[in-house]
Amino acid sequence: LMVLCVPAQAKDLFVRAGAADGDGSQQKPFADPFEALGKCEANDVIHIAEGRYTGKLDSGEWTIPFDGVQLVGGYTADWSERDPWHHPTLLVWDRRSKNKPTAERVTSTARGVVLDGLVLDGVEQNEYSDDAKSGREARDLDKSDAMVRLGLPSTVKNCIFVNTGREGVICSNGSTIENNLFMDVFETGLKINGLPPQSPDAKTPAIVRNNTFVWSWDDRAPGSGRYGGAAISMTGPATISNNIFAHCDHSAIYCTIDP
Repeated sequence: LMVLCVPAQAKDLFVRAGAADGDGSQQKPFADPFEALGKCEANDVIHIAEGRYTGKLDSGEWTIPFDGVQLVGGYTADWSERDPWHHPTLLVWDRRSKNKPTAERVTSTARGVVLDGLVLDGVEQNEYSDDAKSGREARDLDKSDAMVRLGLPSTVKNCIFVNTGREGVICSNGSTIENNLFMDVFETGLKINGLPPQSPDAKTPAIVRNNTFVWSWDDRAPGSGRYGGAAISMTGPATISNNIFAHCDHSAIYCTIDP
């Protein structure tokens, strides 16, 4: 007796801000990505229309549970057009919420996930020294988190990371980071961690290309012994090409391994 195991076909799920009683279809979309993430399976694509999203119970957190899941933003509300730069899909924490994030905004320990066309803005989560937001409170810097943490090789493209609590993206080598904007990031815009030697991807470089890194900063003086204020910090191999680096407090690329 031969049994053939055929993987289930990946499906498309849809999300639109303000939707009600949705089932995830294009006609009746979910109201927030967390609803789609609760129903998705491996390799599903979650299409997210322009608008502002705050997560389950307004916590400002989203977890991608399975390999290959894609979060794709930048659609118009009627799904007729996709342009992430003109139809922003914002994943934010609402300062009016009673539930403040306790970890990164988007996290995953799955392989091959994709973030495409999302805006992650930490401005409401930060504590500023005055109404003009001219500086950050020291107590805030001690408890802030990165915007995105991806534990296994994944892809981040066409996204904006701005006013971050700490890193814009933390990922592993073997990931692809392309065509993103990192702006006003605290500590470092992109942190590439090396995978363990026994990992099949241990020697696979991350691909970092066509990104713009502007205003990476740190609250300590340059040269104080840390990489704070770097655009990229790497302890895993990477191929870095065709990027723009401007106004970094420390380094464009801070590398502690054999390059």
